[in-house]
Amino acid sequence: MEFLQSLNNNTLFNLLASTASIVSVIITTVVYLNIKNIRKHYIFIARIPELSNNLSEIASSISERLDTFNGFTTIIFQFLADAEINLKSLSKKSNGELKKSANALIGKIKQAENKSSFFDKITFNLYKKDLLDVKTQKIILQDIYISLYKIKSECDETFKDSQWK
Repeated sequence: MEFLQSLNNNTLFNLLASTASIVSVIITTVVYLNIKNIRKHYIFIARIPELSNNLSEIASSISERLDTFNGFTTIIFQFLADAEINLKSLSKKSNGELKKSANALIGKIKQAENKSSFFDKITFNLYKKDLLDVKTQKIILQDIYISLYKIKSECDETFKDSQWK
């Protein structure tokens, strides 16, 4: 109490005002982060069914072409581009394992695009040494298809779980 009496009223007021400012900044930051998480959660809930359906359609289209696969073609690249766009959107709206899975598959798609002979012919890169043969391309496309299917299932399960939050 002697400490408070030794301070003059202006110094005590300044100390209280500074403390209140610091506390308000901390509270504002916490509220901002909570609102950001809530917003992300509701955007995720609103968009996940559409993204899941898109990924399912892309996976089905790829599956239909696996039986007669003769290497990457323009239509396969269109499916892969659509998948990449939907996966990027999913990655922005999700977190945790789903986000990691989406980012990993984006990497696989980019790697497949960079090592295919069709893609190199388009870009006139005819001297690339690590081009993939058709059999390897088919294996990569099957892996992408399976990964798309897994992520689609993971989206569905995450959506079901998010309704309980």
